[in-house]
Amino acid sequence: MEQFKTHEIKTRFGTFTIEYGELDTAPTYLPEYMVEIKFNGTYLGHTIITGDPRDLDKRAIATIFNTTQQRDNAIVELS
Repeated sequence: MEQFKTHEIKTRFGTFTIEYGELDTAPTYLPEYMVEIKFNGTYLGHTIITGDPRDLDKRAIATIFNTTQQRDNAIVELS
């Protein structure tokens, strides 16, 4: 995730680290964007949004992974 950007949020409870960026995909695959969240260095989960950002006002799939790598899908709108 070297190409990703990192943002830290310091609170009195500890530090949240958010890493985010676009994933490399093959030419025939839809673009993917990932956001990963850690708390005090402990992985909490990540979300991958799959959809074409050129299709504004269209729907994309958000796949949410937790600490056990269990996944859930949600439909989100691109804007």
